[in-house]
Order: sequence, then structure tokens, then C-alpha cells
Amino acid sequence: MIIKPTRASDYTAQQAALVRSVCLFIATKLGDLMDELVVVGGLVPSLIIDQATLFPETEAHVGTMDLDV
Repeated sequence: MIIKPTRASDYTAQQAALVRSVCLFIATKLGDLMDELVVVGGLVPSLIIDQATLFPETEAHVGTMDLDV
């Protein structure tokens, strides 16, 4: 059984970039259908708020390796 990370730092930068790029790829392929879909789940916080600009005392969102639409 794969254990999901519990902290943002448990994901590598490459893993985080991969899931974001998959989201962008799917959005470009779906084109006009994107008006009918909503991204939900663990990817949303990083799409709404740039995690690199958080205050130092604020922990980054744990993140995700999947895309929920």
C-alpha cells in the first residue's frame, strides 16, 4: 500500500510540477468543455494561491499527485 505524504515537503518539486502540467494539458485538450468541468481536491489550493508566496509561519498545503475533475 502506498502511503500518501502528509506534508508538502514530502512531495518532490518534480512531482508537484507533473500534476500541474497534467492539469494544464487536460485543460488545453478539453478546450470548450472546460466550462462544464471543475477541478476539485488537493490540487486546488496550489492553483488558487501561489504556495511560494505564503507567510513564513504558514505551512504550505500538503499537495497531491492526482487530478480530480
